[in-house]
Amino acid sequence: MNTRIRFAFSTLLGLSLVGLCLGSAQAQSGTKTKAEKREMRREMRHEEMDEMDESLAEDEIRPAPIGYPFSAPGGLHLYHYTDYSMEGVGEGSSYMKRMDNRWHRDKMLHERLAREEAMMTDDEKKLMREPAPIGYPFSAPGGLHLFHYTDYSMEGVGEGSAYMRKMDKMEMREEKVRDRMRHAEAMMTEDEKKLMREPAPINYPFAAPGGVHLYHYTDFSEEAIGEGSATMKKMDNMEKREKRMKEERSK
Repeated sequence: MNTRIRFAFSTLLGLSLVGLCLGSAQAQSGTKTKAEKREMRREMRHEEMDEMDESLAEDEIRPAPIGYPFSAPGGLHLYHYTDYSMEGVGEGSSYMKRMDNRWHRDKMLHERLAREEAMMTDDEKKLMREPAPIGYPFSAPGGLHLFHYTDYSMEGVGEGSAYMRKMDKMEMREEKVRDRMRHAEAMMTEDEKKLMREPAPINYPFAAPGGVHLYHYTDFSEEAIGEGSATMKKMDNMEKREKRMKEERSK
């Protein structure tokens, strides 16, 4: 009888200690300041968010596991925090949610590539084709450098080696990208051009002590100086660009 009482008492004591640990853990997680939470959200926003749709950006938010060892037995596989702000809880493990997000990102990427290919002209599609070498050892001596198949269907033959044709196509694609970027830059307003400028740090070790975090060059011409570090200015510019992109997509 005494053994049963002691066993029951030890069980109750263990449960009360677990409850105390849970309460203290929740209290500690709840004491995060708004500034800390805002900084955590800002760090998450700046990870691979450029040129993404809003739905893709939402999938990019990383889920967080319910903190072991304070979670209930099996709770790591039942629930997860929706992100590292630890404000929302979702069903399932954080690992499975991460896999779901990755699947959605891959699906959206394939759909975007399919849409872009459908919008291509015939000349652009030709630039994307991979030239194939004339198969050695059946080609004539020196033929690998004289001729190539226009693609892997091996139906058409062109002059020059497959390698040189690859280099030519790569150069043409890069030139098209540069033309597109120049056109986009010409259409930008002055405020948008300022957001695209890369801020430069005050060069250590010539800066005053602590000056690297207090001031920065507005760009690499090093003609104008602004307040704050170059890293913080980069983050601010990135955040403003993302905000403009969302506003343009919502119109």
